[in-house]
Amino acid sequence: MPAEPVDPIRIRAVTSAGVRLVLAECPPRTLGIAARPNAANTGGPKITGAEALTVARASVALDGPMFSDTGQAFSRFRFRLLDRGAGLDVPSRDPRAGYTLSVVGNVASVAEGSTVAEGASFAVQCYPTLAKDGERAALADTESNNSRVWRAAVALMPTGLVALVVGVATLRAFAAALAGLGVRWAGYTDGGSSTELRSRLGPRWGYPGAPRVPAWVVARGPLEDTTRSSSSTGGGSSGALVALLALGGLAAWWWTARDAAPPVV
Repeated sequence: MPAEPVDPIRIRAVTSAGVRLVLAECPPRTLGIAARPNAANTGGPKITGAEALTVARASVALDGPMFSDTGQAFSRFRFRLLDRGAGLDVPSRDPRAGYTLSVVGNVASVAEGSTVAEGASFAVQCYPTLAKDGERAALADTESNNSRVWRAAVALMPTGLVALVVGVATLRAFAAALAGLGVRWAGYTDGGSSTELRSRLGPRWGYPGAPRVPAWVVARGPLEDTTRSSSSTGGGSSGALVALLALGGLAAWWWTARDAAPPVV
């Protein structure tokens, strides 16, 4: 019996609540985790987004949940991670934090803390929760949350697709932008210098350079990228440049086929 066809992963850019977002919308069953864990599944070396695509043979990669940096090449996983196909099953060191998104078959669901749905092939625990049922979550008023920097999230869309999302905003503005999309749920992975959404077609969106984290949320399957101009090439060598002015006269958002990223401010 032939395998059931997989709908494509679609990358698109939108503006919601004044925040420019890039989303990779993925059928749930395409999701996985890219990591090089130790034998105990407690941590591993930091890898780049490009390495994550290679390790997982994936189409897109988003920097995974926050971790504990040991000051060495090895970093400790902090939150629940599950990819049965890759043999990865990481327990949570903070089981009451946030929510966990699980995938059973081709259906995604969320549950409080580190709870994984029965029969799940994939799960990722995200903290803090940013939005639920189209409403922004309450978030702490801290200096780091109030900084306008790169942010990354996993979101369960109204369509049932799972979106890997990045944007530049304060945490509350980022959460409000996700709520504006009507998400059923959205949880934070990480931000600042860890942030990157990378496509195997070439473009990347995130902090300048090559962020390294110990785990990446990935999706495997056919890929469509609607953010790319008609003059871009598959290798990402086009020099096309477009400036989109941010709301209220803030810094311009610069796009190139090689490094599609707004400046960090």
